[in-house]
Amino acid sequence: MWNSITDPSVVINGLLIGGVYAAMAIGFTMIWGVVGVINLAQGDLLMLGAFTTWTTVGTISATNHPSFGLFVVGLLVSMVAVGVLGYFIQRLLVNQVMRTSKFLTLLLTFGLGIIIQQSALLYWGATPRSINPSVPGPSNYQFLGATIPAERLLIFVVAVLLTGIFYVFLKRTRTGRAIRAASQNEQAAQLVGLDIDHIYSVTFAISAAVVAVTGGLIGMAFSFQPGMGNAYTLKSFVVVVMGGLGSIIGALVGGLLLGLIEHLGSNIWSASIADAIGFTALVVFLLVRPNGLFGEADD
Repeated sequence: MWNSITDPSVVINGLLIGGVYAAMAIGFTMIWGVVGVINLAQGDLLMLGAFTTWTTVGTISATNHPSFGLFVVGLLVSMVAVGVLGYFIQRLLVNQVMRTSKFLTLLLTFGLGIIIQQSALLYWGATPRSINPSVPGPSNYQFLGATIPAERLLIFVVAVLLTGIFYVFLKRTRTGRAIRAASQNEQAAQLVGLDIDHIYSVTFAISAAVVAVTGGLIGMAFSFQPGMGNAYTLKSFVVVVMGGLGSIIGALVGGLLLGLIEHLGSNIWSASIADAIGFTALVVFLLVRPNGLFGEADD
């Protein structure tokens, strides 16, 4: 047991897996913290991002190992396509029900997730897919005796970059300040002339775009299929609770922490109970620190 905890490779690979969780939870915490909606279709948008990236790369390239530049093009196409879809989901559907009942938004996003999942199943089929671009540099790196796959390291780096980019975006840009204003006081934001429905839709679009990129990156490191979304939605929920509602930094730290806890637990006990370990951590956080590591305490 102690050897698993102190083994650098176990810790490092746990943090790398946590980078995946962090990247997908950034968009989840933005919607929940700003719009006040728990988006149960978040994992299905991630899945859609993976398939959109795969389709774009496969349409342009005839080889099973496309160039990394082409993979980046696929990520950009996925980001724009799923981001636009996210904008119209919020603008045309979620905005219509979110002020009536929070329960209705849960039902709506749950239903949208099923529609996206079943549509993907009809179009792409149930066969697991993967994206295998030629990543620049070596396929593996060595650090403190641990072997680090280049794909997982790339996801980790992107997660950190996304955290920094959106932290600066929310703090320094006009749109970011408008999003923060809407999240703090909707009525006051309306009084100064902000279009709240548009602000909420932009927030949803940004979240969808981020999670689409994450889906494409996950498709590079793991196989994916239409039913993958539910597990990622649940993990996003755990990460947000651990990190703190609405906190971008909290999403990063919560994701890394969940990945580390799951990977350590899997090595100490069994990989088959990794999800149980993660949800046990969720229960502990709800009891000990219900506002998360970086969440603000209720008044």
